[in-house]
Amino acid sequence: MSGTAEAGSTVTIYDGSTVLGTAVADEDGHWRFTPDPLGEGSTASAPR
Repeated sequence: MSGTAEAGSTVTIYDGSTVLGTAVADEDGHWRFTPDPLGEGSTASAPR
């Protein structure tokens, strides 16, 4: 999972209301997050 944000900002990754983790945007505003493997079933992850 990756995206862009304001440089130096923290992006929090959610699966519904559960926090999966965070990523910090680099000096160019790019961030990347690799979640742990998810269990079976549907999921709806979203950065905020």
